[in-house]
Amino acid sequence: SLDIDLFSVKRLNRKKLIEFFFNHQHQIGWTKLHPQPGKGEGNFVISFSDHTQLNIDFVHYIFPRIKPGHKWHNLQVDSLEDIATNKLNTILQRQYLRDYVDFYFLMRREKFTLKHLRRNLIKKFEWPIDAFTLSRRFLKVNELADLPRMKVPFSRPKMVRFFEQLADSLKPEIFTWLTTKQTP
Repeated sequence: SLDIDLFSVKRLNRKKLIEFFFNHQHQIGWTKLHPQPGKGEGNFVISFSDHTQLNIDFVHYIFPRIKPGHKWHNLQVDSLEDIATNKLNTILQRQYLRDYVDFYFLMRREKFTLKHLRRNLIKKFEWPIDAFTLSRRFLKVNELADLPRMKVPFSRPKMVRFFEQLADSLKPEIFTWLTTKQTP
C-alpha cells in the first residue's frame, strides 16, 4: 500500500517531525505536506507533483523485538518474524482485509507456524490468546471487503482457504478447552 509506518521507542515531537519534512523537502520531493489532526502526533500525508500521495505514520511503540532486524538506509527494520507477530496481533485487534493479506503473504513466504507466533504474542505483548478467539478472527476474513490494490499475483479464495485451515487447525485445542471447562 502507499503508506509507511515508522516505529520508535522514543516519544515523538510533532513540531520536530514537521521541521524534518520542511528541511528535507527537496530530497523527498513532496509538493504538499498534510499533517493529519486527530490521528496522533505523527501522522502525515505528503503529496507529490504526479498527484500521488504517501501516508506516513510515526508511531511510539514500546514493545520489544523478538529478533534483531536489519539496517536499511540508516533505518532499523524489524525481522519478518516480528512483522508476522505484529500482524497476528493486529488481526486480533482490528479487522482490515489488508492485515489478513499481509499475514497470508508472510506465512506463505516464511513458513512460520501458528504455534510459534502465538508464543511470540506472549513474549512480545504478554498476551496469551485462546484458540476460540483466534479461530473466530481468522474466519472473519470472509466478511471483509477492503482488499488493497494488489501488485503481485493473488487469489482471494486461496487466502480464505488458508485462514479457514488455520481456524480448523485450532479445533482440537478448542474441543479440549470446551470439554475441560468447569461451569460455575
